[in-house]
Amino acid sequence: MCDPQVLVSDIPINFLNTSLGADSSYWDFGDGDGLNFNNNIENNISYSNTFNGSYLDIILMTINDFGCRDTISKTLLVNEAFYDINLKTLFAQDINGFLTVGVEIANLGTIPLENLNLTLKTPENGPIQENWSGSILQGESEIYIFNAQPSAFISDQDATERFVCVEAQNANISTYLDINQENNTKCKNIEGSGFALVSVYPNPTDEDITISILLSETSSIYVELYDQTGRMVYNKLNEEMEPGIHDFNMPFSTFESGIYSLRVFDGNLTRVEKIIKR
Repeated sequence: MCDPQVLVSDIPINFLNTSLGADSSYWDFGDGDGLNFNNNIENNISYSNTFNGSYLDIILMTINDFGCRDTISKTLLVNEAFYDINLKTLFAQDINGFLTVGVEIANLGTIPLENLNLTLKTPENGPIQENWSGSILQGESEIYIFNAQPSAFISDQDATERFVCVEAQNANISTYLDINQENNTKCKNIEGSGFALVSVYPNPTDEDITISILLSETSSIYVELYDQTGRMVYNKLNEEMEPGIHDFNMPFSTFESGIYSLRVFDGNLTRVEKIIKR
């Protein structure tokens, strides 16, 4: 047998000899060295990235005192090593005035997830970071419940825009990058309908800005920008967008210095944010 079950280049894998009654054994690890005498119960093997995409025939031959032989083989694919942290589901519940927040962490990469920094964000509270440690293998998932329970209080002014976001990042130093950062963040509109303006950043700035919006249902989103005189200087329609979090880029660096009003609406709800151009 082998542990882990998925072969990944540069990640050590243990091949275990669990046969009974054998006097001697021979292994072929598929790395071109052929069949070699090896009586170790456990063999720790690593494959270089030159084997990526290759199918290897792993062979174990055992022989007992009477000269009887038994052979077992298994074909395994060597996968490229990469991270892909995916936050699948987010839930938040108001219990006695405090939020209990949980998130489902899934591993879409080939490298086991072992140490993550999870950041919880709400409009009413500052960022809260907690560390998760364990082992989530490729294709597996695990639920994490935050120890912190931020206040569920929300002012009347912000009552129409109530959301919770969780962001995950690998806490271990690694030469491998997360190949898809877009699924590292999960947001939930606690109000359950409409949309929320999650963030406008950077602000203030002399650079372009990113507008992050959370949709709880399929919507068409209008984005407009007005200068201090009330003149519209930018507008864009984003049609039929699916539920989830979406980022829009605005060429803010091309505008003159001053204070601008960003207006985002879906034909029903409207959100307004002040932006300062240095």
